[in-house]
Amino acid sequence: MAADLRRHPVAVGLAGVAVAAAVMHILPGVADALAWRRAAVLEGAWWLLLSAHLTHFDVVHLGANLLGLGLLAWLFRGRRGWPWLAAGLGAALVTGLGLLLEPAPLDEYRGLSAVLYGWLLWGLLGPGKPLLAGRWLLAAVLVAWVLIGIAVGGGQTLGLPLSVPAHAPAHLYGMLGALAGGWIALRLQRPTTPRRIGMLR
Repeated sequence: MAADLRRHPVAVGLAGVAVAAAVMHILPGVADALAWRRAAVLEGAWWLLLSAHLTHFDVVHLGANLLGLGLLAWLFRGRRGWPWLAAGLGAALVTGLGLLLEPAPLDEYRGLSAVLYGWLLWGLLGPGKPLLAGRWLLAAVLVAWVLIGIAVGGGQTLGLPLSVPAHAPAHLYGMLGALAGGWIALRLQRPTTPRRIGMLR
C-alpha cells in the first residue's frame, strides 16, 4: 500500500487538496475568514493568497473543482511530487498577486480553478511521460481558451449553474504561476556540477 502511494505522489497530493477543500466548505465561518479579499490582503493578510484557493462560493463550485482534481490525479498520477507542489504554489501566489494588480478591482475571490488550469498546463508541458502525442497542441488550445475568455469577458462556467461566474484572468495567472513554480523547482533539483563528478570517476 505504501509503495503504491509512493509511486503516485501527485495523485496522493491532489487527494489531500480535495479533502482540505471539502472540509473547508463544511466550515463556512472558517472559509469566509480565509477567502481572498482585496482589503484584507492589502492590510497584510498575505496568507489569503494561498488559503483562498481552498474556499468556494457554493457546493456546485466545490464539486466542479473536485472533479477537476480527480481528472488531474488520474491523468498525471505518475508524475514527480516536488515540481507539482511548486507549480501549485506558484499558481496560487501569482493568481493572488495578479488579482491585486487588475485595473478593475475585484473585491473577493475563491476557488481552485486557477490552480487547476496551472496544473493542467504544467502537466502537459512539464517533464514526464507525455500524456498524449499532441500535448503541445492541447496546451495551445488551453491557452487560447483562456485568452478568448478574457477577450470576450465570458465567465467560462461551461454551463455550470455557479452563483458567481469564473474569473478568466485568474486562470491565466494560474498558468503563468505554475510554469514559473515548476521551472524553478526543476532548476533547484538539477545537479550543479555534473561534469566535475564525471571527471572524478
